Amino acid sequence: FGLGNGLAVRMQDTGISPYLLGTIPYILTLIALVGLVGRTTPPAADGIPYEPGTE
Repeated sequence: FGLGNGLAVRMQDTGISPYLLGTIPYILTLIALVGLVGRTTPPAADGIPYEPGTE
């Protein structure tokens, strides 16, 4: 998010609308999240109830 914010600040002198520049951090965050979907694996014990004393 910080990278997108810094990029938006740097691009202020280009003549691009400040409203559009304000969305850059959010757009980059969404792109990063979309890139991670499907590449993560759930925990091995997902959905298995915990029973103390058993292993």
